[in-house]
Amino acid sequence: MQMRKKITFWACVAVSFAISYGLAGKFIPGSWHDGPPKRRDSRDFLAIYQDVGLDYYLFRFGLFGLDKTIRDADVICSSSSKGLYGFDPDLLSQQLSTADRQLKVFNLSFGFGEGFGYLAEVIKTLDLRDKVLVADLTDNTSHYHFTSMAQQAMQTNNRLDAYKLVSERWLAFERDYALHGKFPRLRFDTAKGYFVDTPLGNCVLCRAWQTGRIQDASPPILSPESGSYPFPFDRDGKIKSCLLDECARRNIQIIFTSIPYQGYDEAWGHRVAAELGYPHVTVDPSGIELKDPTHMAPGGRRLFSSRLGERLRETGACDAALRLAKQTTQGQN
Repeated sequence: MQMRKKITFWACVAVSFAISYGLAGKFIPGSWHDGPPKRRDSRDFLAIYQDVGLDYYLFRFGLFGLDKTIRDADVICSSSSKGLYGFDPDLLSQQLSTADRQLKVFNLSFGFGEGFGYLAEVIKTLDLRDKVLVADLTDNTSHYHFTSMAQQAMQTNNRLDAYKLVSERWLAFERDYALHGKFPRLRFDTAKGYFVDTPLGNCVLCRAWQTGRIQDASPPILSPESGSYPFPFDRDGKIKSCLLDECARRNIQIIFTSIPYQGYDEAWGHRVAAELGYPHVTVDPSGIELKDPTHMAPGGRRLFSSRLGERLRETGACDAALRLAKQTTQGQN
């Protein structure tokens, strides 16, 4: 009798679940039951998932061989998410390489409105030296700061903890991917209560192991427009002391640029670079496509990077920086 009651109970649970599952597929809004997204291949890694920048940990600690990959790069590019979506290291490498000089380019940009503060930490942790840094002069990089994402990442102070955090997020993604289309993703918000979230959360971004290039296929909808920045550069002098002077000690040669978007101020960037004594290489923004007001669509990224590579070569700025970068600082403090 007791066994029969248990069987009846679990049978009712199973039937109730099946009915609820079927009704959910019909009546719950959203696309949780659509087909799964394209799976990343072995050349890419999961860089951002569920609003956590995993690349912050991967790059700073050089996990999974990224330390060697970044150290082997001749040119590194950096900005906020504008550079994440703006620099195409593969195209820059093609433009800057010659028959007898194959250059490796790595995109060391971060999202979340990051500036140059976290970049300086990566440079010191990986002990980068003798390189060319192509850096974007924009609103996010105009002052020394650490975003909340960077502050969270800075609390991790060893490779083991970083490895654990990244691995857990990757496993969570694999679990969510496996369940995608089978169960709705429910989230709780204090204002809205429970609601059905997008299938794999609101942000999934992959980057290439060898170059840091993002994988993105967003459609173009806007074009860049010039603006005017009302603020100065490096008001408290921390960018100079924490990044520019650090790069000088490590023989990292800096070339500034200004990535086009809606509201960018190329004249401001040129003025700042001239005052600091660094070259400022920019491109014609015509024809460049944006996926939103501040980030380039894939076509815009390709066009910008091709033009930037051409300008770096034509102006001689890259060749001059590379010659200086060959004067190694090995053994120096």
